[in-house]
Formats: sequence, C-alpha cells, structure tokens
Amino acid sequence: MPLGRRLEYRHGRPLTAAGEPATEDYWRRYAGTLIVLGLVVWLAARVARNATGIGWVIGP
Repeated sequence: MPLGRRLEYRHGRPLTAAGEPATEDYWRRYAGTLIVLGLVVWLAARVARNATGIGWVIGP
C-alpha cells in the first residue's frame, strides 16, 4: 500500500481525503506516521509475546 501511494504521488494526481490536491508534505507525514505506527505495533507484539511466556512456541 505505501508503494502504491508513493507511485500515485510520483506519477499521478494524489488527493487528500477531502479531495484537495496532496503535496509532498502530505506524503512525508503519511510515511512517517506509517513507520511510527508499524514500530509501535511490532514493539507491542514483542512485549505481549514475552509477557505471556509463549515465545518458545513461535521462536525468536
């Protein structure tokens, strides 16, 4: 999905949710938010796995 969104920014006419033209600033905010949220979800999964003690079931 991020790759598709980036291609839209590079080769199409990207629009915001409100239907206005999107700028590179929107792309940077989108990518940054996606990276931060991905790291938070990954970290939460690691903490949950370690807290439940089932790490041996699914490996490192």
